[in-house]
Amino acid sequence: MRKNNLIRFFYKTSRPKFWSYLFGTFLFGFFAGLQEPDPTALLDWRFIILLLFFIFPANLFVYGVNDLADEDTDKFNPKKGMQENLLEASHKKYLLYGVIVVVILSLLISYAIPQISIWLILFMILGGSYSLPPARFKKRPFIDSLSNIFYAFPGIIGFLINTPTLPNLQILPILFIFPVAMHLYSAIPDIEADKKAGLKTTAILLGKNVSLVVCNILWLVAFLWILNTGYLFPFTLILLVYPALPLLNLNLKKFDINKTYWFFPYINFIVGFIFSIIFVINLYK
Repeated sequence: MRKNNLIRFFYKTSRPKFWSYLFGTFLFGFFAGLQEPDPTALLDWRFIILLLFFIFPANLFVYGVNDLADEDTDKFNPKKGMQENLLEASHKKYLLYGVIVVVILSLLISYAIPQISIWLILFMILGGSYSLPPARFKKRPFIDSLSNIFYAFPGIIGFLINTPTLPNLQILPILFIFPVAMHLYSAIPDIEADKKAGLKTTAILLGKNVSLVVCNILWLVAFLWILNTGYLFPFTLILLVYPALPLLNLNLKKFDINKTYWFFPYINFIVGFIFSIIFVINLYK
């Protein structure tokens, strides 16, 4: 494969539309962990390396492993070959090499930044185990959604760059509830493809409507939990967009989940950006 084609292949495989799920979460955690106004923190080599890692290599790993392991389901999935790459047999070895390089890179970063090493290694283990056998959490109901807590780890890693302690225990459970609900929500459009491949996911087990209700409940619990802490009120009211979305999917045809699923990254990015700005503004008060 030519160099330009290889770069384009890796770029498409990394799902650029979903990059913000990782680098956005990292930035959110980083700004939340700042203890005082310090613009030079953005020049910290640890911040720069980890930001670059969560922008591209980490996404290439998560989605690359997914493509390597999901040949059985991808051939039934209509979004493959349209919104996303359908992995060709001749490209498998290149993707495998790319994934291995990212694993090595993550180990080097873990060694260079020891305070985040456990969380980065856990991110890689869970991110790989979701798709790869023998664990392949993807095909295990409820475990599939629960395992997606690894999407919260970049936020914890960003937080730990600026402070030696974990986020407040009142907030920490919320970091895990959100990605669990996010996984279940994103698995709903794949129900038919996963059924044809013989998989049994949480979304298949519960069905589309019940899955949407569960997403609503999880996000509503997370919202009420944060609201109860009084943290950053009234800005936390923005988070109502999450429990509202499944309700719209259930009650309005024009909010079909197969369409709104593709707008979900923009919602996450906008909400994360707003809160990151609020964190920074609060430092300068």
